[in-house]
Amino acid sequence: MEKYILKRIEAMQAELEQIKQIISREVEAKPPKKTKLEGLWAGVEITDEELEEAKIGVFSDAEG
Repeated sequence: MEKYILKRIEAMQAELEQIKQIISREVEAKPPKKTKLEGLWAGVEITDEELEEAKIGVFSDAEG
């Protein structure tokens, strides 16, 4: 039981930290950091058609 309580407290702390970061960005009016695709993806060009195919593949089971 004590391990469960400790895990729950750690999860709540992590969630509070995320909320704190979100609120501080809003207060400071800083936009969230943009993710950069580098390394393996450097120089790769992806077409709009490929993006649409990927969306259909990823979200095909979401419609119900």
